[in-house]
Amino acid sequence: MSEAYVFKESIFKKIYTERPVKVPDKPQIEVKIEGQVLESKSRDNHLEVHLRIVSLDDCPIDIDLEVVAFFERLVEETDLSVMADFVNRQALPTLFTIIRQQIIVLTSQMGMSPVKLNAPHQYNVHPEAGSTLDG
Repeated sequence: MSEAYVFKESIFKKIYTERPVKVPDKPQIEVKIEGQVLESKSRDNHLEVHLRIVSLDDCPIDIDLEVVAFFERLVEETDLSVMADFVNRQALPTLFTIIRQQIIVLTSQMGMSPVKLNAPHQYNVHPEAGSTLDG
């Protein structure tokens, strides 16, 4: 089966980090993963996928990043199962990689050991108009 979507662009919608003066040598953070999948209102024939990473309250640093990506639809009609498969297998892992790299860069620039996040084993979003995922 040919691809139903192709990546066009990603943008950071939100970048926020804050650290105390003293942090552990190799800080470990736990995060909440949030996402949203919808038909783009700003671009015709595009799927818009949001992925947000937020550190939990008891973490040594505060992190809140959100990336938005636009994927052009290559076929006239897309079945929701095709969309869900694309989002779970390609879109969200790609966005997680983008966010993870940004967190590594930001934390290393803040004078800390770079914080590395483990990727989720799987994503499980069922796209519908304006659907969301909480991880």
